[in-house]
Amino acid sequence: MLNQAIVDQVMSIAQQRLNGALWINGQGFRVRFLFQEGTPIALDLGRDKESLFADTLLEYHKISADLHRMLGDVIAANPGSSQSSPVREFLEQQQALAPGESEQALQALVEDNLVRALSGQVVDMTFVADEGVESFDFDRSAILIRIAADLLVATARAREEEDQAVRFEVGSWEAVYAITETEGESSPISEAERLVLDQADGRRSVEEIAQVLRDSSLRVGRAVRLLVAKKILRRVAGLGSKTRAALDAMRQEAAQQAVAVKDEAAQDRRGPNPWVLTFLVGVLALLALAGWLVVEAGKRQSALDDLSVSVSRSIAAREFKQAFDLVGDARTKAGNDLMAIQHADSLQKMVEDSVSTELKSIDVLRQSSDFSEAQARLKTVPPDARTQALREAILESEEAFRARSATLERQVQEALQKEDIAAALAVVDANPGPEVSKAADHIDRWRLSLLEQAMPPGAPLAKRQSLLAKVRKSRPSQAQEERLSSVDGDLLRQQSQLTADIRKLRALAETGAWKAALDGCADIQESIAGSTLEVDLKSLRDRCAAIHDGLTAYLDGVAATIRQGGIKELGEAKAKAETLVKDWSAAPEKTQVDAALAALREIETALARDTMLTQAQSLDAWIQAAGEQHPFIAAVTFRRDQIRLIETTTQSAIEAARRLAKEAEWEAALQSLESLVSRPEVRVTAALADAEKLLAEVRGTVKDRKAMHLDLDAALAAGDIAKARELAVKLSLKYLPLQIESVPPGAQIIQDGKPIGQTPLLLRISAADRSEAHFELRLAGYLPLKLKGTEAEAGWRLAGSLARAPVAEATADFALTARPAAADDRIWLAGRSAVLTVESSGALHRISLDASGGALAQPVYAPAISTDQRVLLATRDGVCLSVVKGIVSRLPQSGRSDLPPVLYRSQVVLDRAFLVVAGDDGRLHAVNLSRPDEQWHSEPGAPFACAPVLKGEHILVARRDGQLESVQADDGKSTGRTSIGKPVSAAWAEGGALSGHAGATLWSWSGGELSSEDAPAEAAFASKNCLVTPTGRVWQRSSGVWKDLGRVEGKPSGPPLVWQQAGVVVPAGKLMAVLGAKPFTVASDSEFLPPVAVPGGRLLVATVGGKILLYEP
Repeated sequence: MLNQAIVDQVMSIAQQRLNGALWINGQGFRVRFLFQEGTPIALDLGRDKESLFADTLLEYHKISADLHRMLGDVIAANPGSSQSSPVREFLEQQQALAPGESEQALQALVEDNLVRALSGQVVDMTFVADEGVESFDFDRSAILIRIAADLLVATARAREEEDQAVRFEVGSWEAVYAITETEGESSPISEAERLVLDQADGRRSVEEIAQVLRDSSLRVGRAVRLLVAKKILRRVAGLGSKTRAALDAMRQEAAQQAVAVKDEAAQDRRGPNPWVLTFLVGVLALLALAGWLVVEAGKRQSALDDLSVSVSRSIAAREFKQAFDLVGDARTKAGNDLMAIQHADSLQKMVEDSVSTELKSIDVLRQSSDFSEAQARLKTVPPDARTQALREAILESEEAFRARSATLERQVQEALQKEDIAAALAVVDANPGPEVSKAADHIDRWRLSLLEQAMPPGAPLAKRQSLLAKVRKSRPSQAQEERLSSVDGDLLRQQSQLTADIRKLRALAETGAWKAALDGCADIQESIAGSTLEVDLKSLRDRCAAIHDGLTAYLDGVAATIRQGGIKELGEAKAKAETLVKDWSAAPEKTQVDAALAALREIETALARDTMLTQAQSLDAWIQAAGEQHPFIAAVTFRRDQIRLIETTTQSAIEAARRLAKEAEWEAALQSLESLVSRPEVRVTAALADAEKLLAEVRGTVKDRKAMHLDLDAALAAGDIAKARELAVKLSLKYLPLQIESVPPGAQIIQDGKPIGQTPLLLRISAADRSEAHFELRLAGYLPLKLKGTEAEAGWRLAGSLARAPVAEATADFALTARPAAADDRIWLAGRSAVLTVESSGALHRISLDASGGALAQPVYAPAISTDQRVLLATRDGVCLSVVKGIVSRLPQSGRSDLPPVLYRSQVVLDRAFLVVAGDDGRLHAVNLSRPDEQWHSEPGAPFACAPVLKGEHILVARRDGQLESVQADDGKSTGRTSIGKPVSAAWAEGGALSGHAGATLWSWSGGELSSEDAPAEAAFASKNCLVTPTGRVWQRSSGVWKDLGRVEGKPSGPPLVWQQAGVVVPAGKLMAVLGAKPFTVASDSEFLPPVAVPGGRLLVATVGGKILLYEP
């Protein structure tokens, strides 16, 4: 019997659709199943497959022990072969197996191991989740099976029950069978049965037949069982060869003993011994008794075997009471025969086991909801506590089944009522058990109902199509598919007929008979509603409506055309009427279209006459002939009256133009006359000549006035107010135009939120409007400027200067005194209490001096320099500020200075670095930063013109009196001097040299020979490539050529700066001026420091008051 614990575990894994491996350790075996979503897909046999194969051949095909040992050697020589079976290849090479025997053995191997895995005694059983196929060795011990769990269990159970039935019905493998003397059944027999039948001679046992056929005793027993059932073989009271051999051995031993006794008696010379004779007689009697016992035992065994067959048949027929009665008979017939009693006991156990198996099968029927079959089979089982419990379980399960079945049917019904077919099918799919049968039947009845509704051919096409579509979605049966196909054919015929009807109606509509076509549409509307043909029907109705609308629109519009249409419009309307009459000859409105066509033709004829008088006379004649009932008589009459009115209207328009000219409204008079003479109807009036004459006079006057206005604009632009006023009098102007100007020009002028032009602009507005006018000037890169009309100079000139807009601005919280300088990709500014850095984006970073000793006593004027990975600022306090990564320290500085320092490092002596400053006392002062007590001071002289320059081991300086000097960097001793010969007005460092201006001379000195060239003018302030004269003229040198950029307003107060392509930037007190290609000025309430260019091209200007501005070029 199968081990129910193993079966339950396998089915539980299947129901939960788990992934993993089930390990089963039993007595004498160890196997492992692999599950994938609850389906067994592989089995690890726990032993080498080749060894199992060899053992199976030993049992099933009776190979010799020697061959079996040889196979063991083959397996050992080919471990883990993944390409093929070494055992199979060896046997095929030795021709030791008949065709097909290998496959039979492999099948037996798999089936036997499945039964063993599911029926063995379990020591422990473990499920390892997510254990994968990679852990299975298919080369050595694992096989692929992929079989549903329920089918796997059913296969193993069927195999076990069959084997059990064979063993019970056939008896032991020592049983002997012979062909029946009576004629058996005429049913055909298989090849295996024929082979067994050939060997069943009434002497060979089942085991002996298996040996002859090289097959297993179990497989031969199966064939014997089938042949017995077909009444071809019967069991005989004979003995198998083994039993007979044992009896023969007993007889031979008894005979040998008798001969020995006889010989002993013959040798006795004293004559017959009565005791010997008595002994011989006793031996013979014993031999006779043994024979009789053997015969009786055979008869008893035959009877018991017959009872065994009867019991097996009763069990097979589920007649368990009869089986128990037969077991009782077997006990009665057994008497005191111990073997017979044991046989009866085995029959008793077989019946009891069969009853247990039957109860389990009935419980399986209960679990599968086959309650009627379960009840029927339960009646065949003798009643006891187990049957009563099972009967109650069946009733309980049946009640739950019915409730569940009703629930599922209700869910399906509700889903179908909502036309949610997918939900209804999902209920059935999600519940594959028998409890869903009623729900499935409900869906089937629903399908049949829909099919019945779709059958009538007169039903609406869309409704029938919808019903069929629902049936198709619900997975119909084959028969229902056939009905669907039949209804589909009928639908195609219906659809074809309706399509033909729509086509005919469309053809009718195209003749103009739109009303008849619409009536036809109404007749087939119900049949077509909701179908795909509804689109065609709607298209047809739209076409009918379009034809009707086209006719209506034409008839509504043609009256207006007859009344006021020109030659072109009248021709188009006539052509349209001719087309309508031709194309839509069956239209209900055809009579009205014919009338319109007649009226149009008459008007076209009348308008072709020379004068309006003859045109009106022609229409008079048609009106009298047509009569008052003509549909368009009113329109034609209106047209005639209009023709008569045109002459009068033309004369009135000429008089109105003359009045405009007298009032000096020349433009209005010109526009009125040009419009009048351009009208086609005026071209045939008598007043046309007067209109053209007046138009020529007005055109001449307008031309003359335009020329005077141009002269007026030129006089205003030149500032000739007297001439402008003279021209204004001639033009009868009461005031001059308003002229709006800006610096720089080109600004957009905004009035009342709308642009009206660009500066400079002449605007002609009245005095009242001018006094209330407000304007705003806008120019990219400049701040907007608002102007008022009341601010106009002399009432006519309104000018404004635009201020440049910075891209960023900020304000420092302390006074700025140090000259701005670029160092480490940013601009450095300073005052007594802090150092300030400005990034190119305008972001400020304040570095307080509090942490380094507090505010300075004197202002800082020297610009910052970057050297030796630090930023240095010389001061008047005798210290030099050093900034490293935002941290300020104070270095010793011997002397006060407003100029940048020089840091000299000796190339000979280590750690000897002199900080050199140009002191305000006219001397150079140096201090060794490593040993502050080591200092040197140069000879005094005139004030310095710029910061000293380090060139190798020398320091170059320029003084205001024109003296140039070179000193040793490590001791300050003079190494050379020269003189420019005139005072230096400006100087700066340029590489390793000094450059500057002296009077009108530009000079350069690098410690050797002095070079110079003429400058365009004397410089008051200068820097590289630019200078500012004492009178404020600004010069710039570009590509070696000096150019005068103009004069700066105010007094220059610092060195200028060449700023990319924008021009030259000049500080002038509280004004910063940019002269050149893009001029502008910046004003402030405090004085500007010298300008500086920001890395990246922007301009930074700063005031002493702390205001900082950044500008784009």
